Amino acid sequence: MNERVCVIINPASGRGKGKKAEPRIRAAFGAHGVTTFRETSRRGDEARLVKQAVAEGFTTIVAAGGDGTWSNVGRALLHEGAGQAVSLALIAAGTGNDLAKSVGAPASDYEATARLVASGSVTRIDAGRIGSDFFLNSVGFGFDASVLATIEKMSWLRGSAVYTVAAMRQLLTYSGMTVSTVDADIPSRPMMIIVANGGYLGGAFHIAPTATITDGTLDTVVIGDMGPLDRLRLFGAAMSGGHIGRSGVSTIRGTRITLEFDAPPACQRDGELDQLHETSVTLSCVPGALKVVR
Repeated sequence: MNERVCVIINPASGRGKGKKAEPRIRAAFGAHGVTTFRETSRRGDEARLVKQAVAEGFTTIVAAGGDGTWSNVGRALLHEGAGQAVSLALIAAGTGNDLAKSVGAPASDYEATARLVASGSVTRIDAGRIGSDFFLNSVGFGFDASVLATIEKMSWLRGSAVYTVAAMRQLLTYSGMTVSTVDADIPSRPMMIIVANGGYLGGAFHIAPTATITDGTLDTVVIGDMGPLDRLRLFGAAMSGGHIGRSGVSTIRGTRITLEFDAPPACQRDGELDQLHETSVTLSCVPGALKVVR
């Protein structure tokens, strides 16, 4: 390993987990000669740091954080046109860390990740496109976005349990959304739509068990509205992927899908809440868009 590796750390990720993990991260990569460590100072700062690193000629960027941090770094690489030239390595210091599960990266083992970076072990993964932007793991509409809005108000809880507790609250109160698509026959008022590049969601749910992040397609999981008891049963089954095939659940596989809403929707994009500005939302797959260390 040499000076062509830049480590970007989000100290605020995982509600402070990134800051606590920083000494271990520095030690793991410092043992392989890495000397460039940079921190984000505000939300969305990853784009600035990636642009700087690409301009300086770094060939591997290590992103230390959670799904939001990884997404921001990966999306910045794609916007810079560097997805094929610069590798992305994942260090887990977040809440769900879903992308690492989809990729099969040992993101929680900092020393193992440092060794993989040193050996140049990479694979190409697909990315998703949403409008003029990108996503890496998934975009969720309806219940999923409502859960994230609830999480933002729950400062007292840490770890992957945050999503589970927030989802349990929403199971009894969420009222569904109005959406349509010409790409498939879906309920007019489903509870949730997940457009998945990878298979995992919220740290505990195998939401799209047939999704593969290297197959050039997206799996759209549509969950129709249902009563509280059925919601609870489905919620439990989704932890193992057992919700697929049950009544009210359908999956659409393809390279592109367009969703039509009655108002610009909020969505979950790679673990972060995002407010879109158009009522028509097109999502598509960009095959082999990004090099990831694995």
